[in-house]
Parts: sequence; structure tokens; C-alpha cells
Amino acid sequence: MKSKKFLSWIQTTIITSLFLVELIFVPCVLAIYPSGGGLPDPGLQRSLQDSKKITDSFKEEFPFYERDENGKPITSEFVKYDLSGYDLSGVDLMGALFSVTTLKRANLEGANLENSIAYATHFEEANLKNTILKNAVLSKSFFDATKIDGADFTGAIIDDPQRESMCKRASGVNSMTGADTYESLDCLSLDIRPGK
Repeated sequence: MKSKKFLSWIQTTIITSLFLVELIFVPCVLAIYPSGGGLPDPGLQRSLQDSKKITDSFKEEFPFYERDENGKPITSEFVKYDLSGYDLSGVDLMGALFSVTTLKRANLEGANLENSIAYATHFEEANLKNTILKNAVLSKSFFDATKIDGADFTGAIIDDPQRESMCKRASGVNSMTGADTYESLDCLSLDIRPGK
């Protein structure tokens, strides 16, 4: 019970600090938390690979996203975050937790989400090309109009209606794992062919 109160206090402190920084120092700072409640972000550059400055900016927005000596995220918990349109291409998010998070139109091309959990997460219109989602738990998540060419879903847990929809457009082979997208979704068991 004390740990819940402590986590709630930490969360409240962080949100309050971000709010004060937004009001006092930078009028255009975004409120990313909670999901769907973000403020407009005109001109925000959303690439994590362009420069160290942008990566540092990401760390300021998400201070919990620290890396160990091998560059792997120490903690990657995105609960009720709005990451719509963000460029997370090539980012190693192995084992990350996404819960009630929005990744609509986000670019996750070539990202590693192996063993991640994305519960009730919105991937609509996102780019998952060549993404590794092996053994991911994707329950109650949505993939409408998501680009999945070359994505590896081997062993992933996906709700049947979403899997059926993805099987209709599944194509390609993941360049890192060699897995065929159609086969990794286990579409043969559904007897659904791409394009039907």
C-alpha cells in the first residue's frame, strides 16, 4: 500500500513539475500524459535518430527512459501515453510495457518490441514494417490500417479479430529474423489469404 502511495506521489510530482515548466519557462511544452489529452505540438520534431539533441529532448519528456551501459532501456513503461506520430524507428524496446497507450501513425519501422506487452494499445495507421514483435502480448490492441510488411509476430498473443484483419494484408519477410509475416501471424490456421 505504501509503494502505491509513493508511486502516486512520484507521478503527481512529475506531472506537477512538467506543468510548472510549461507555464513558466516554455509555453509550447507538450503535455504527453495522459493518452489522448496531449496539447497541440506545432513544429515538434519527432525523430529519435537525427541528433543527440533530439534524444536528450526525449529523455527530458520521458525521464524514466534511461539506458544501461549496453544502450538497453532500463525501464520502458508507457502507461496512458500519447505517442501518436512519434518516430521510434529502430529503437530497442524489448520487454517494454505499453498500456492504454496511443501509437497512432507512429513510425516503429525496424523497432524491437520482442517480449513486450501492449495491452489496449492503439497502433492504427502506425508503421510496423520490419518490426520484431516476437512473443509480444498484444491483447485488446488495435491494428487498423497498420503497415505490417515484414513484421515478425512469431509467438505473439493477438485477439482473433485483429489477427484476421492483419492476415488479409500480411506480406514480406523480416530482414532481421527471416520470419514471414503471414506465417508468423499463424494465418494458415485461419485459412485467410492476403488480399481477401
